[in-house]
Amino acid sequence: MSDFIPEGYGEFHAWQKNFVAHVNTYKAGWNWNSDGVNEWDLLTAAGNVKQARWEAAWAIVNTKQFYHSDEQELKEARKAYESGDINNPADTSLRLFVKRYIKYNVRVTDTQKKACRLTVTDTILSAAPDPGASGRVLQLQLIEQGHLAQKIGIHYSGIKSRAKPKGIKDILVYMAVQSLTVSTTPEASSFQYVGDVKRASYIAQFTESQVGMKAFYFVREKSTRGVLGNMSTIIGVVVS
Repeated sequence: MSDFIPEGYGEFHAWQKNFVAHVNTYKAGWNWNSDGVNEWDLLTAAGNVKQARWEAAWAIVNTKQFYHSDEQELKEARKAYESGDINNPADTSLRLFVKRYIKYNVRVTDTQKKACRLTVTDTILSAAPDPGASGRVLQLQLIEQGHLAQKIGIHYSGIKSRAKPKGIKDILVYMAVQSLTVSTTPEASSFQYVGDVKRASYIAQFTESQVGMKAFYFVREKSTRGVLGNMSTIIGVVVS
């Protein structure tokens, strides 16, 4: 592998131990939302069905005395822990967690990423030029709202097509939620990456405790070369 997670099982085991230890050291300052807290719990803490499964399987195989079924369980445990099911939005994994809560989180410093043995350098405020053709303006609007859910539509001003333009790989969605008693728009550093635009929209889910708060959104393009574009305008919608 040419990315931040080693290929070998022993190397992977050491990497994940270091990663989890450092994230637990830094996480208090990373301003995760409730989804992030719950996902980390599922991966490594009280809801620990991912890391615990991997470590139990590795403990057996690492003895060098194991059956074929033990090796198969090791492979399946690693896949669930490392990659997860990308087609299931309710699932999580190390890779999904890094993408959702670390890669684009401005509160995570490059020094912290290095300590976690990540090679992720993108930040929410990187001053990259628009990665595609000039003159495009991304606009956001609320297109549907239900109890604990908001569907945000994303389109380009003056362009009828809702397809991503040539050269654009993803449109990244960032969100911040704050009390209605706060009258100002959140600072950019308060926003977290929450997912990608699918079919020209993004659906945000909330908890009962967030009813009556206000959710703010902006989006950014990411080109096929990995270059981040500028922030769109910000919109805010009250959670109901």
